[in-house]
Amino acid sequence: TGIDLATLPTGSQQSTKRIPGGWIIDVKPQAGNSGAIIGKVGMPEFTGSSAYLPADDPAMIAEAKRIVGSETGVIAAAQKIRREVYRTMQPNAGIGVLRDAREVFKTKEGVCRDYAVLTATLLRAAGIPARLATGLVTWDGTFYYHAWTEVWDGKNWIGMDSASPTDRISAGHVKLSEGNVDRAFVFPVLGRAKILVLAQS
Repeated sequence: TGIDLATLPTGSQQSTKRIPGGWIIDVKPQAGNSGAIIGKVGMPEFTGSSAYLPADDPAMIAEAKRIVGSETGVIAAAQKIRREVYRTMQPNAGIGVLRDAREVFKTKEGVCRDYAVLTATLLRAAGIPARLATGLVTWDGTFYYHAWTEVWDGKNWIGMDSASPTDRISAGHVKLSEGNVDRAFVFPVLGRAKILVLAQS
C-alpha cells in the first residue's frame, strides 16, 4: 500500500508482518484470563480517572457497583459492564463531538466512541484496568472507523466492544491506536489504502 504500518499496536491479539506490496495484519481475539481477580492484576495507571473518563465520579462508582454486584473476576465483571452498556445505550450517529462519560451516561445515546468512553469509565470505576482502542471494523465487506474498549486481565489486553451484542471482538477489529483519550483518538490516516481480507473465522 505504500503506508508504513510498523507503528500499529501489536500484542497477543494483533500482529503485523510486512510482505511485498503491503502488510498482513493478523487479528486473533481472545476471551481473556478467567482466573484474574479485580484488584490483583496491576496496571494502576489505567484504573484512575483521566480526561473524559471520570472513574472517581460517585455516580460512575455507584453504577459500576450496581452492575458488577458480587462478581470478583475481571473478565466476568467486565462483560457484565459491556453487556449493560450495550443494553441501555441507543445509537445516535448525529453526535459528532467527543463527550465526557458523565454526559454519555446521562443521555444514554451516542456513537461507538461514546459507548467506549462510558464502558472504559465504568470498568475503571469498578477497579478494572481499561483503555480505549480505535481502528477499523468490517461490516458487510466494508471497513469503517470504530472505537472499542480493552481490559487488562493480568497478562494481556482483551478487546471488548459494547456497541456489539457479542462478548468477544471479531477478527475484523483492526486496531490503529490505544490508550487514554489523548492517544487513542490519534491514529494514522490510511487514505486510499486497499484492505483485502485473506481469512476470517
